[in-house]
Amino acid sequence: MDRKIDSKKVKNKKAVLTGTALFFISAFYLSELFQYVVSINFTDVKLNFNFIFLSNRFEAFNTSNLINSISLFADIIFIMITVETAYFFLKRLPLGYLRFTIILFIVLSLGMIILNVFYGFISALLHSSNNDWIQFFNVVHASFQEKIIYSLGFILTMFLYLNLITRRIIKYIKT
Repeated sequence: MDRKIDSKKVKNKKAVLTGTALFFISAFYLSELFQYVVSINFTDVKLNFNFIFLSNRFEAFNTSNLINSISLFADIIFIMITVETAYFFLKRLPLGYLRFTIILFIVLSLGMIILNVFYGFISALLHSSNNDWIQFFNVVHASFQEKIIYSLGFILTMFLYLNLITRRIIKYIKT
């Protein structure tokens, strides 16, 4: 009996490590690379290493606000695409290592979206750092009231998306 429990713990630890590693690679490298690939066609952007993470530095923007917003928020769009892809595979996997890995990946990715949205909202209100949200508001020349309206609309949209995903994934966590 003890060996069976120990083997389950080891498999669960491997699933946690694998899911966390996939999340970090996806969120901090692949999403920035995706944002760079999307943005390079429309804007002047440089891909840099910020400590050990990739980051994009936008030097010039397009005249279209739609293209600029897609370029600036492509990293969040990439995370949403990976969550949807992971959910597609989650539906087809039996209970076990891969399923636990994908569930953890999805949960961590949703947490990243939440952090990104609220950090962006706070930094937009306080104008405390130079991130994608601040650059977006500078490009569209938004006033303080417009920043709040845009931010609340984006937060509402992300809240609805997160609610949809959590409702879909909760049935896989319970099993």
